[in-house]
Amino acid sequence: MIFIFRNYARMAKKYGKRKWEYGLLGAGVFLLSTIFIGTVGGLVDYFFNLPETDLEANLLGITPLNVIGWIGALVVVVWVKNVLEKKLEKDKVTTPSIDIELIGSKEID
Repeated sequence: MIFIFRNYARMAKKYGKRKWEYGLLGAGVFLLSTIFIGTVGGLVDYFFNLPETDLEANLLGITPLNVIGWIGALVVVVWVKNVLEKKLEKDKVTTPSIDIELIGSKEID
């Protein structure tokens, strides 16, 4: 999750935004995606009693549903980052025109 925070913070710095806000956004997207995928998977297992889904945790507490949730969450994080980058690129402020630099100078032609 630290890498997600840093990646979103770098993107924010690139576009002149506050780094910590975008870092927290990335971490939040990862956590909420993991929780959502886990909830959906748990509900599917509860209602359909699928014999293939062995949700018994091993010694480390890692289940197949956890791994699927992490992979799905990473896909969502990358997708959200790409959408944000496209939006920030579109809203990016271009360099000021030369007319703005001439305001206040006495040498206007």
